Amino acid sequence: MRSAWTQHAGPDSSESLQNSQSRIRNGGQAALNFERRRLDPAGYNDDSLVRESIAHAIKGCSKSREQIADEMTLLLGVRVTERMLNSFTADANQLHRWPAAWDRAFCQATGDDALLVCRVQRAGLHVITPTEYELLELGREYLRQKRAAQEVERLEKRLSGVDL
Repeated sequence: MRSAWTQHAGPDSSESLQNSQSRIRNGGQAALNFERRRLDPAGYNDDSLVRESIAHAIKGCSKSREQIADEMTLLLGVRVTERMLNSFTADANQLHRWPAAWDRAFCQATGDDALLVCRVQRAGLHVITPTEYELLELGREYLRQKRAAQEVERLEKRLSGVDL
């Protein structure tokens, strides 16, 4: 049975998804495994989580809302005002949705990356530090070398007694 997405997207949608996955890579980083994800029983509307993260970051920041808005304006090239920040953080104002494209500028302005981290974690992924990434790469390289050594050993055994 075809999913609603496949029915809507057409017969080439799975091929198109594979093509986009192959283009969306970061150097040697492994491709995202979209098949491993399951439906989140908590739902996918992260509006309250985003509002809470923004409000918490603003409260923990030594800058005023106006200073944060001004810095975001410089970073984004789009006017951001204190009133907009107030609207985005007000629980009663559900119609004002935070643009995800502003996340990095907000985190830069407040010095708090919790908004980005919570989005990544809600997607079922992990955030690692540059040092942790290097440790991960070290482990990968160790396994590559170990497997290469095992292959060399296997070939040497197979070729023992062969004149070169």
